[in-house]
Amino acid sequence: MTTPKPGRLSVPHAIAQVLVAATSPDADPHALAGRLRKLADWIVAGSPPKAPRAPRDPVSVTADVQAVFSYWCQAFHKNAATKLTDDRAALIAARLAEGATVERCKLAIDGCKASPEHNGQKDGRVFNEIGLIFRSMDKLDGFVSKAPKRTLWIKPTEEPARSEPVADEATAREMAAQLAKVVGRIGRTP
Repeated sequence: MTTPKPGRLSVPHAIAQVLVAATSPDADPHALAGRLRKLADWIVAGSPPKAPRAPRDPVSVTADVQAVFSYWCQAFHKNAATKLTDDRAALIAARLAEGATVERCKLAIDGCKASPEHNGQKDGRVFNEIGLIFRSMDKLDGFVSKAPKRTLWIKPTEEPARSEPVADEATAREMAAQLAKVVGRIGRTP
């Protein structure tokens, strides 16, 4: 029997491992069945399964990375289920490390938003993922060149403070009564 390469098992070695595990007094039958299925798939496929990838160190999320991600979420109307994954954070951090500023990253997002071919206006397919925009510095620069002079789709988060009240108390009560009548009519069917 030949010795397998480091990190790889030959079929006989894999069978031996499963048999040894099966004779163990605390063997889990479900885990053994799963290992046997994988082994059968391996034999049928003719090649061993790929070794699992080593886990990467988590990316430290800086305020700049979070600011760019938040801007992307606002620009493309992403919901709360959209998370800043390690892959997304790594791409944004890589462009920032290469010298792109937060404002330049936001301009690239604006450029992607303004591009008809990336928003499904040509063939219905939308390409606005962080992986595309921040794939490389060349991609980022390409999207910056497509950015409009002023972004119109991001609304300010705060309203300016008003110096005078909108209405006096009597007018406010009258408006509330009218609103209650309208709301009452909505529930009725004609």
